[in-house]
Amino acid sequence: DNTEDNTSDDPFSWADPDVRRVSSLYIQGSSLLGTAKKVCQSGPWSVVVRSCRPDEPMNSQPVAGEAPFFFFYKSIFSKLGIKLPFIAFEHSVFRALNVAPIQLHPNSWAFVRAFVRAFELLCEDWGRAPSLGMFFAVKVGWMSLSGRPRRKLPKPFLKSFKTFKDNFFKVGQGKNDTNILADQTKNPYFSLY
Repeated sequence: DNTEDNTSDDPFSWADPDVRRVSSLYIQGSSLLGTAKKVCQSGPWSVVVRSCRPDEPMNSQPVAGEAPFFFFYKSIFSKLGIKLPFIAFEHSVFRALNVAPIQLHPNSWAFVRAFVRAFELLCEDWGRAPSLGMFFAVKVGWMSLSGRPRRKLPKPFLKSFKTFKDNFFKVGQGKNDTNILADQTKNPYFSLY
């Protein structure tokens, strides 16, 4: 029975009801003053940070006349230090996984950023450009992560992640020409909603 696979009535029917019930605490623009500068690396790009509508779920799409955006957890930049824009290879990984930035748990963000960066350095050492084919290798055996004496595996980020779920806001394109949401052909770098 694949009745749950029908998304014709609701494109987000796959999402757990608990996830769909979460709405943001950031419903007033004044609560986000200065956030755009904190969330973005310096460079030829800019972002607009907007508050959410009351009771707006994290998987909603723009209303009529609203510019495209994606949702972003505050803890991603405030606790993990991840800033926009995402790098090109991260775009590729997000696109391959078909996930919006808000769909990743903060522990996964920490892992993705660290693993992608390590993979880029490895490719640089090999003299090859990072590719999805190499990143998502098809023929792999079992892999196990385990501690070694006097060496520790990275600990999952646990601080305040009981309350991260409703601490998100909208991020949209700033006023300059460098687009952080889509490529030159207007294809989104990753799933926005």
